Amino acid sequence: MRSRKLKQISKISLAMLLLLLVLAACSGGKEAGTVESSNGEVVIKYWSASDTFNGESSPGMQAVKEFNEKYKGEIRVDAKYSPWEEHNPSMQAALASEGVPDLFQMPLGAKVGTLVEDELIQPISELVSDEWSSKFYEGTFVEGVNQFDGKIYAWPESGDSMSYMLYYNKDVLEKAGLDSNKPPKTWDELKEMAKKVTEQGKGDTFGLTFAGGGPAVFVENAISGFALGINPEHTNDGFNLKTGQYEVNGENWVNSVSYLLDLKKNGYILPSSMMLKVPEAQMLFGEGKAAFLLDGRWGMWQIKKNTPEANFGVTHSPTPDGSIPSYGYNIALHERENVISKDTKHPEAVAKFIEEGLTSKLFYEKYLQSGVSLTPLPEVNEDTSSYPYPVFHDFVQVHEETLKSIPDPFARNTEQDAVSDAIGGIGQSKMKPSFSEVMVMLMNETGDVEELLNETNEKLNQNLEEAVKKVKEEGANVSLEDYKFPNWDPQAEYLQEDYEELNK
Repeated sequence: MRSRKLKQISKISLAMLLLLLVLAACSGGKEAGTVESSNGEVVIKYWSASDTFNGESSPGMQAVKEFNEKYKGEIRVDAKYSPWEEHNPSMQAALASEGVPDLFQMPLGAKVGTLVEDELIQPISELVSDEWSSKFYEGTFVEGVNQFDGKIYAWPESGDSMSYMLYYNKDVLEKAGLDSNKPPKTWDELKEMAKKVTEQGKGDTFGLTFAGGGPAVFVENAISGFALGINPEHTNDGFNLKTGQYEVNGENWVNSVSYLLDLKKNGYILPSSMMLKVPEAQMLFGEGKAAFLLDGRWGMWQIKKNTPEANFGVTHSPTPDGSIPSYGYNIALHERENVISKDTKHPEAVAKFIEEGLTSKLFYEKYLQSGVSLTPLPEVNEDTSSYPYPVFHDFVQVHEETLKSIPDPFARNTEQDAVSDAIGGIGQSKMKPSFSEVMVMLMNETGDVEELLNETNEKLNQNLEEAVKKVKEEGANVSLEDYKFPNWDPQAEYLQEDYEELNK
């Protein structure tokens, strides 16, 4: 049983895993779980990779401190923050050696359904109050994603998270003689403004930048915002949820990459953009080296933190006709959510910490005030007094105008997880070159846009079809029909009742 769990959960090399197991054994294995101090105080261990717990002044650590003070002598939470590159192997070792902390953020690559199936976690909804789940947004808990047989096993820390944002530096625009309060709504407007800034900048300031140094991030934050603004039926991997087919060779993708290529060839894009990592692109934008930055919601607080003097605004990626785009999002996630260990010895104390600490209104007010993102609690998001700075009002408005919850094939049929594992998710990360890598190749002017996207599209659809066939032959009840959602309207929220209607 344990070997099967390791095979399903682990995303690290066998050599690394064996090393971690040895280290875990030497340290006593069970050390990570709930302990009880000599004075009878229950000690709960919580591990997280979220920046919300990074540092004593972080919202998360402040919530832990206040909880510990309130229950001094009864319950003490021992919270440990580690960046993902450390959190992942630590959790892998803990899961392998049965030294799992009481409460933890799931490592990347592990899915809620897998942990439920392997009896590594327990239902939250059976420990917290009946009212607990009602304070979250509708759609936070979805059967087959983070809820199974009606029981909730995990919850997301953050709320809506938008990838397709356009940041504009007001000081740079004003210096170029442009209206800093009127960001571009159309592709033509963005091009004209980028042109003017570049000409005015004389080699020091450019129109646009983005993080092109990571293929997946580049596609998600730069290309997808343009492509989905034309066809909202697509995911940011070019998969059409209405037809159940990849369409990365569609006009929206061809035109989007061609548009960015045009900006690049004209010299309106910061020359180093195709090599930049996310923090580097954010820093250069904040320092006024570019008028516009294509980035996700996480860019806002990072720019504020690293270049506090930056004077900027936020909006959505422009569309060809200037219309407001509709972007898809799922608040219920298979990965990265918080869960309770099956082996915790004090589930009641853990539940108390969840209700009064990690998901309390006070915690989420601090979370919102940090500027990291929106929360999963509407009551908190609607309280404008908690907004940390003026631009956050625009940030919230952009999310409200553009984001809609979309269908999830794996929520419709959990057996599709085996298909996902075979191909590397809808994005097919196991295909080489991947769709993201192909996009970077095109931006580096390697290959014909339409020809290469046609080839990539054919491979993506073939890989999905073959994976479904193989998994079905192995006994799973899967079908390509599981990926089609004809009752989905991209302009409306896709909720639990929509799945139920489709499965009738």
